[in-house]
Amino acid sequence: MRLAITLLLVAATGCVGDISDPGDGTLDQTDDDGGDGTPTDKQGPTAYRNNVHSIMARCSGGSCHSINAASGALSKFYDTDATATYNAAVLETTLVGTFQQNAPIISKINTTPLHHGLTYTPAEVSAINGWLSAETADRAGDDPDDPPPPTVDALAELREFSGCTTLADFEAAGMAPAWGGLAGQGRQCASCHSAGLGRFIANTDVDIMFNGMSTQMELFRSFFSFGTPAQGGAETVIINTGAMANAGLDGGIIAHPRFDPVNNAGMTALLQLYTVAKAKYDAGTCGPPTLPPQ
Repeated sequence: MRLAITLLLVAATGCVGDISDPGDGTLDQTDDDGGDGTPTDKQGPTAYRNNVHSIMARCSGGSCHSINAASGALSKFYDTDATATYNAAVLETTLVGTFQQNAPIISKINTTPLHHGLTYTPAEVSAINGWLSAETADRAGDDPDDPPPPTVDALAELREFSGCTTLADFEAAGMAPAWGGLAGQGRQCASCHSAGLGRFIANTDVDIMFNGMSTQMELFRSFFSFGTPAQGGAETVIINTGAMANAGLDGGIIAHPRFDPVNNAGMTALLQLYTVAKAKYDAGTCGPPTLPPQ
């Protein structure tokens, strides 16, 4: 079985700009009106555009959270265009949850350890919560007979997938020697990542590496991610090619030793492990999750 791996190189995002009205009489999700001066009854898009989009410019995180980014981030929603960002952000449950106060968009940042050292000011927290409240109010008027759009908890799915990756399969795939012995520009991955530095673990000791990635979500996510329709894919667990591209290719993580992120022993081993685990995942025959609830 083959897995087609496509690495997407991400263009750097620029400064946030204004959105102009399409001028065709159609209602855009972030328009105040439909082109004829008649206000809409949806306040969420306007609240996002006016008060939140400029804050989210920081969340591109070096293109980690940019739409179609080749990164390991679960939520990929940011674009310099507020319309594109809004349309993607409201579909990302790992970002907005159910639009409750202090949803993941806030709690992920203002929680120790800090997410890449980022924090929000009290005014920014207030602005984001104001937007979430507006989205909640917008949805309160929806027809109760219409079911809400389906959402998938990506972290919950990854946790379930952890029960599909057994120690026996991990060892059979040769994950530890492949990743622990992998080198970039003469430096072995294990020389830096043996204990999980940078949210990535590579160790020639099978027990250490398996125990690390099977019990810590951040380490597990370095190898596996979740594709969603918002990203143009299917809702399923996938190999995290973006994380590998970020580390291996020019334009990725600054000063990281470069290596071919596709054609290497580590990815061969990971593909073998993924193929076996994905078959169990699709058949519903995984064991109990090894990752703790998030």
